[in-house]
Amino acid sequence: METRMLGPGFAVEVTGIDPREATAGAAELRALLDAYGLLVLRCPDLSADDHLAFVGLFGRIYDEARDKSGLSHVSNVFGSFPTGRLLFHQDFAFTPNPHPVQSLYAEEVEGAVAPTLFVSNVLAYEKLSPAQREGWAGLTAVHARDATRRGNVDDEFVRIRLLDLPDGDDPIRYPRAHHAVLKRHPRTAAPLLFANEYYTSHILELPPEQGEPIIQEACALLYASEAIYAHEWHAGDLVVWDNIALQHARAQVRPDTRRTLRRILVNDAV
Repeated sequence: METRMLGPGFAVEVTGIDPREATAGAAELRALLDAYGLLVLRCPDLSADDHLAFVGLFGRIYDEARDKSGLSHVSNVFGSFPTGRLLFHQDFAFTPNPHPVQSLYAEEVEGAVAPTLFVSNVLAYEKLSPAQREGWAGLTAVHARDATRRGNVDDEFVRIRLLDLPDGDDPIRYPRAHHAVLKRHPRTAAPLLFANEYYTSHILELPPEQGEPIIQEACALLYASEAIYAHEWHAGDLVVWDNIALQHARAQVRPDTRRTLRRILVNDAV
């Protein structure tokens, strides 16, 4: 098994292993995921069953579609989130325990499709100044989503700021969870900067005029251009990433393209 660095301090391409026959390399693959946060393998014609088996090496598969298949799709042809820009986020950050590992497999790619963008919460923490680490220690970010509204008039998914909304205390419309701004990865113990431009509503302990600048400072660190890995999709690409250590985003879907990604989530990591 060999690796090639793809991103700015995280994300590697893994070669020398067939995802269909990877059981013997499971421990090494998990170690690589912990070390680099994101793995890319090239595997044309990977079946759904083989994809499930491979992702299962990282933990228990989540039944996202509630049909016992373990599968869903992100597609501009069918499936979830067909169009629109997706801001940087960790999936399910608005829940107490976001899914630890995620995977996408490119079933169909036609044209110059929108890339998936990634940044590292671990590397962002390392960029914090001593004053930021001291000042942000002990702060809690409230992460929320709007369960009823898809996006704005430009078909972009937008950040929810609960304190600005007359019904922001409605937990049904706006499911939310609390996460420490500075926390440790539950599996690797690596320190993280845990805030994002999509789900982070506000800082629990501070009034908006004090909390909002902290969120903006965090986002500036996280999303600096030199911190981003853009994965340009090709049919047969298999990407597995740590949903706690990394965030992902998507630019506006480009017209006259076809992009169908098979999605599998891990509920409990090994």
